[in-house]
Amino acid sequence: MALAEVTPVRDIGEVGFHADVEEALRRLEVAVEDARGALDSFDGLQLGETAQRVVELRSQVEALELETLARYRDSLDWAADGYKSPNAWLRAVCRLPKGAAGKRLALARKLKSMPATAASFAAGRITIDHVDRLGKAATTRPEHFADAEALLVGNAERLQFADFAKTVARFEELTDPEPDPDPTTPKRKLH
Repeated sequence: MALAEVTPVRDIGEVGFHADVEEALRRLEVAVEDARGALDSFDGLQLGETAQRVVELRSQVEALELETLARYRDSLDWAADGYKSPNAWLRAVCRLPKGAAGKRLALARKLKSMPATAASFAAGRITIDHVDRLGKAATTRPEHFADAEALLVGNAERLQFADFAKTVARFEELTDPEPDPDPTTPKRKLH
């Protein structure tokens, strides 16, 4: 049974989306349900390959989500609908927790100034976790990030996440305007 038959689908056309976008989203819902139904016939190797592809597709959908949210935020239609902020709209309409709504909107805003990151994310080559980490580096080192973005995104595409995160931390260390004079001194944590 298709997801659209189980879950009522909001008529996206009613809120200003074009019919072709509505149809594409409905096809996506059906494709997800079809893929779920096919899993019973897969062996372990096929399941692994499918899981990898689903992660890539999830990244593509999340990239579409963030792009859509950025455009909706900029449209100010959320205010016309009676919401005080796009964050309030996301919490009410999409039922997201406050922190998750804020994080999505922040990432959507950051991606506008991160073209290599946005392209890789939209292609499904990196995940939202990579985008989040790159976004933090872009925020803390904006004067250097643009020059290093392609290299950092390349690392995100080919390295395991922990190794990628180390390369971003190293980038931040090398571009720190006030480096620690004695790197052997243990860093103190405030409680």
